Amino acid sequence: MKNIILIGLGGFIGTILRYGIGKIFEKNLNFFPYGTFLINIIGCFILGLLISLLAKENDLFSNKLYLFIGIGFCGGLTTFSTFSMESLNLIYDGKFFLMLLYIISSIGFGLLFCYFGTIFIK
Repeated sequence: MKNIILIGLGGFIGTILRYGIGKIFEKNLNFFPYGTFLINIIGCFILGLLISLLAKENDLFSNKLYLFIGIGFCGGLTTFSTFSMESLNLIYDGKFFLMLLYIISSIGFGLLFCYFGTIFIK
């Protein structure tokens, strides 16, 4: 039960932060979904950093910090379903170049920032 509470608390905080960042950037949504992009990059970095910090753990899924930050916070913060819907909306709006730019840059920067997170403390 404690694990579920840790995950829920982390998810609550991540979700509220996602909403706040999304509100800051919502006016720019017509051009490029900056808020979702930034949220996903931040989430990738935090998760990469956390995994790197906890790399020596034998059982990652029993680590309280991973449950709170990795599953809860990052799960609540990152927005892959929103990313997918925004990509589809760019297609519907005939903005194929922006859709490709969004998908490629989100995945590319996501991988890059996960990597940065893993080497940040080395």
